Amino acid sequence: MQTIKKIAGVELYQLFYSPIGWILIAILTIQCGITYHNYIDDTVIMQDLHYELPPLTSWILGSSQGAFNQIVLKLFLFLPLITMGLLSREINSGTIKLLYSSPISIRSIVLGKFLAMMVYNLILLAVISSLAVVAVIHIQSADVGMLLSGLLGIYLLLCAYSAIGLFMSSLTSYQVVAAICTISVLAVLSYIGSVWQDIDFVRDLTYFLSISGRTEKLISGLISTKDVFYFILIILLFLTYTVFHLWTKRKTSSWLFRFNWYVIIMAGTLALGYLSSRPRFTFYYDATAVKAHTISKINQQLLANTGDQELKVTNFVNLLNDTYVSGQPRQRNNDLSRWEQYIRFKSNTTVDYVYYYDKNIVGSHRADSLREMAQSAARSFRTILSRFKSPDEVNEIDELREEGDRYVSRLSLGNKHTYLRLFGDMLVYPSEREVGAAVKRLIVPVPVVAFLQSEHERAISKSGDRDYKLTTRQLNYRYALINQGFDVITVDPGSPIPDSLTTLFIGDPRVPFAPGALANIQSYIDRGGNLVIAGEPDKQEILNPLLKSLGISLESGTVVQPHANHAPSLILARVTGQAGRYNHQWNDLNQQKSIVSMPGAAALSYSDSGSFTITPLLYTGDSLSWNKKGPFSIDSIQIAFDPDKGDIKGPLVTAVLAERTVRGKAQHIIVTGDADLFSNTEITRKNMATENQAFVLSLFYWLSDGKFPLDIVTPKNPDMLLKFTEDAKINKLKMVQLGILPGAVVIFSTILLIRRRRK
Repeated sequence: MQTIKKIAGVELYQLFYSPIGWILIAILTIQCGITYHNYIDDTVIMQDLHYELPPLTSWILGSSQGAFNQIVLKLFLFLPLITMGLLSREINSGTIKLLYSSPISIRSIVLGKFLAMMVYNLILLAVISSLAVVAVIHIQSADVGMLLSGLLGIYLLLCAYSAIGLFMSSLTSYQVVAAICTISVLAVLSYIGSVWQDIDFVRDLTYFLSISGRTEKLISGLISTKDVFYFILIILLFLTYTVFHLWTKRKTSSWLFRFNWYVIIMAGTLALGYLSSRPRFTFYYDATAVKAHTISKINQQLLANTGDQELKVTNFVNLLNDTYVSGQPRQRNNDLSRWEQYIRFKSNTTVDYVYYYDKNIVGSHRADSLREMAQSAARSFRTILSRFKSPDEVNEIDELREEGDRYVSRLSLGNKHTYLRLFGDMLVYPSEREVGAAVKRLIVPVPVVAFLQSEHERAISKSGDRDYKLTTRQLNYRYALINQGFDVITVDPGSPIPDSLTTLFIGDPRVPFAPGALANIQSYIDRGGNLVIAGEPDKQEILNPLLKSLGISLESGTVVQPHANHAPSLILARVTGQAGRYNHQWNDLNQQKSIVSMPGAAALSYSDSGSFTITPLLYTGDSLSWNKKGPFSIDSIQIAFDPDKGDIKGPLVTAVLAERTVRGKAQHIIVTGDADLFSNTEITRKNMATENQAFVLSLFYWLSDGKFPLDIVTPKNPDMLLKFTEDAKINKLKMVQLGILPGAVVIFSTILLIRRRRK
């Protein structure tokens, strides 16, 4: 060990008595300062303009586009300039022969020089750490765990670059050639993860060897043993190669002998890398303050509740669907990374892929036309059609056609299965809430919401403005009930309504109920079934006979709420404080003063004298609204309050909840004076900050006794504010980072080099 330290000391002596080592430190110091302040300047503007800021530690330093990752990209060129002379200088000057003839072992030579690089890397890391120090000074409640994890990742990367550069330096006597070879190898290791990704056998090998993006998770705050072992194995691989190469130079050996040993060393490294990346042998530590890379306690418990049963995920990817690009073989490893956070808590999870082709084609030559289309698509994607199954070869083809032949994941646990879909929004992939809902469907009874579909109610199968498909059964809409854990069906009240329903939904019936239908609905209510009744201002005569038994009625007239930019019949309702006692989500909406849009609503009146406890849920929120009796035109220049015609001043209740206990079970009923708040149009209204979607999901959360949708609360990051934004203080930081620190490095190195030259 003493020999290794002496060699390292000599190497450091030579390194710090040459200009290149100091020049790189000075340049890195300046680049760190520039990169950091590019982000700070934008953040200061956002904070001064009172924009909502993202978590600043991640935004400025830890994200994929943050300062740490920007610095990592520059290190790609720094280290080869240092490592290029480690051994090539010895070879060129002939001192390598003296080392060979000395009692010093080749292993000690290599380890000594690598130890010198480890010390130099610590100095580079200290320069980069200045960003973390400044961030702690500048950001309120900075995420120190994320910063330390990122610095660990950067140091491991520096050491890996050093080991590669050391090996390249042993191959040639020309330092420039060694630097170019090092850069070339780093480029290959960065690129190799994207080649041959459509070949199953090769994909895992090339992906393991890829150094590209290896530090991203560490920089973002997630430390995993497989990433740490990757760097350790790469370091050991190239150090072993260096020792072996110098040993073969010292002793005569055939090229076949050398080649075989190079292959054996590489194979051993790949084998160890494969084992270390297996889920059962991978351990994680989430260093972030809010555990941003760890799934919620709810989902952890759900995965634990699956027991020892294997959770099987089968991804069906259709060549002839536009979602194919998300699951194509070359994207397989990126796609699999989505499941890593769940496999972390459920190691016996398997993820498989089924590639097939299918498309809805009408005509007698369907099979021939379909294959021709598949062949054309295969050529476009540079793949082979034989890798894809035909519709006849896929057992689940009928279910997949019901899913629209889109890329879909089938989760299976024992003999139960459910589907998890991609969505048509910016996130595309299912979030933790959707994945958790799918897992929960496998281990608990699935809640069933039945929509009445016989008396001309709003349809759940249509995409019209007034209908409910988006809320209920739209496959690619993230917040549809079927994607939040519910089964959605239709029922005819002409037949007895089953008790197994979670909720019965009656949405704006247009004609009076037949006596038999009314009796069946009433029987369902009497038995304690949950219910939603969505009315409209002109439906009082249809719904009031049913509402009478609840102690609720739709008032005649229409609620108006004049606005400068909207029709007076558009009600911007708010959740009441009383409703917050029943559901914390309603309480959150109340605290946030969220708006629920109701375009045309009837006021509700109610009485607590019956068996139900009735609580107002939505109200108009101000006294400028009133219940307008009689007909009126919504495009009138001005609608006036007229008490002589029976108009009643607001605030007015536009939705209520009713609760009682029947047969030992809580019965929940919601009545609204507007059916449009659930509609395809209002659920995604863009021209105002409405929260219809959040309100609808919170409503079904209460109706299902808190079982679905999953109530996943994301912890709020504390680091969302800069401590100061004054130009004077920021300029002081810039002066230190861009002037004083690099200036001190230049002055110190200049004095050191001049003194050495004089000696």
